[in-house]
Amino acid sequence: MALHVSTKTRTVNQLPFFTLLILILWFSYHSKSSWKTNLLQSISRQRSQTVVPASYDNHSYLGALQLEHFIVPDTVHFIFGLREDFDGKPFGIVQFLSVLSVKLRLNPTNMILHYAFEPCSIWWNATKEMVTLRKVTAPTHICGRPLFSAAHRADYLRLEILHEFGGIYVDMDVLVLKPFHFLRQYDFSLGEEGVNASVGLGNAVLIARKGAVFLKRWRAEYCRHFDSSHWNHYSVMLPHRIYRKFPGEANVLPHYAFYMPLWDTEGLCELYFNTSQGEETENHLAIHLWSEKAKNIQSQMFFDHSFAQGKGMFHHTAQRIFQDIMMTELQFPVEMIEHSRLRSSFTNVIQESSMF
Repeated sequence: MALHVSTKTRTVNQLPFFTLLILILWFSYHSKSSWKTNLLQSISRQRSQTVVPASYDNHSYLGALQLEHFIVPDTVHFIFGLREDFDGKPFGIVQFLSVLSVKLRLNPTNMILHYAFEPCSIWWNATKEMVTLRKVTAPTHICGRPLFSAAHRADYLRLEILHEFGGIYVDMDVLVLKPFHFLRQYDFSLGEEGVNASVGLGNAVLIARKGAVFLKRWRAEYCRHFDSSHWNHYSVMLPHRIYRKFPGEANVLPHYAFYMPLWDTEGLCELYFNTSQGEETENHLAIHLWSEKAKNIQSQMFFDHSFAQGKGMFHHTAQRIFQDIMMTELQFPVEMIEHSRLRSSFTNVIQESSMF
């Protein structure tokens, strides 16, 4: 029988704002550690103890806080730069926000960014302060079959990384909204893409024990059948087919955990434009920004400086991430600000987010 996360709603008392602020300020004053510990870890530890996903079983979450129940390492993996041209997608604010959201919401012991070609941008410089860089050789073939696109290379490399190390994989266009440490008590977890997995099982967020059985099956099928002409067949449809055959080997979360809104026209409108549904729902653990589908939207948004004024779910979430930082650190850590444009971007986001 498949392992599923229950959807019972629970109410969790939050620490009052001023109590939380006093605790954070006290911690920052007395600690001699780096800004990463003073700022990001202090916020995230407070939240990880008080914020429980409202639609998931409270007992499962609290049980997972006992270290002996964890079987997945507390390490988050990212991948970027598997082609020298980066497939025409520079390392920008979306990727930076993805890493920052993981630090704030999950506060893992390790964050490792695997890359083959190093980008150059102010956002890359800021991100490097938060992660451990691991240079890899980009896979160009799988069992003799060519891997042309960076997306297909990353699809396969994430399976190899999780097979070798275990941990949590997060795409760099995913923004984490709530802690999901409770998933580290399962052998392998992933989420439905589309209602009732109508598209398949998404691979933008994967939580895996090193050498998980489901992961082994997925890698083996990838090797036997990969065809680069099929865009998402092996990354989304294939794991769904494996799950239907071996349901006891994976824990599958409902579509709203990681993949709502979807990448269709209605979903992209909700992510980037919709004023009436811009707020995240209580059931989300993360949102996927679907950068491959929305690259033109994102490029225009940052080109015409409409990022801070946007009303979609992405904008609300990004503004909240920035505000969480500014609210809890009176002097923004200078180590992250290596260019005046970076400071200006932060300042504009806060000043122009008047709805908060």
